[in-house]
Amino acid sequence: MNTDYIPSKDEEFNVWAANYNNQAQLNGVRWVIPGAATDILNALHGRWQSAWENYLFPDHGTPTTTAKTEARKNFDTGIRLFYNTHIRFNTAVTALDRSNMRLPILPAVPAGDTGLAEGVGVSISAALRQISVYFFQKSRTGVPVKGHHKPAGVNGAEIWWAILDHHPAAIGEMIHAITCTRSPYRFTFGEEDRGKTLYFCIRWTNGTDRVGDWSEIFSAFIP
Repeated sequence: MNTDYIPSKDEEFNVWAANYNNQAQLNGVRWVIPGAATDILNALHGRWQSAWENYLFPDHGTPTTTAKTEARKNFDTGIRLFYNTHIRFNTAVTALDRSNMRLPILPAVPAGDTGLAEGVGVSISAALRQISVYFFQKSRTGVPVKGHHKPAGVNGAEIWWAILDHHPAAIGEMIHAITCTRSPYRFTFGEEDRGKTLYFCIRWTNGTDRVGDWSEIFSAFIP
């Protein structure tokens, strides 16, 4: 069974992707998505549509098939980047919007998982080619929470990260992900990464499909 939100068959993909792009063009301003991002998505859709229409001719040859395959690959990549950067964690995108885009509806946090709603506190220490990220329950009252403890009902922390030359504008730019059940999580880097900047954000998870809210995006210099 295909569990991906993007259809695998070209015929189904063509219909689904046209709707995805149309919804993005119609709602991009309301979702506070930069016009440049929706323009790129629209251009990728146009290239795919042209290649697909050429492919449908009965006498199409190998170059036409290759062009169709390449256009599909590029559009597929663009769709995922657009989703991760501008849709996935965008609170302006409602459940109805997701349904209209034929995207998965994010599960609500059930009453039994109240620990996921607790904030995540972070402290950082550094050593040669290493960054240690300590995570703990963030105090709601301003009184420090002793130790690096997880809230009740929480299995661990999910960390998304990337080494970038700029501060990420969106969580989707952090392309690596790990889950850690004990604090701290220690990043170890190669000599070539010294002097670069690590960016990461963190949220609680109960080990299944339930997660809390993302923290702010943190940064650390790699010594």
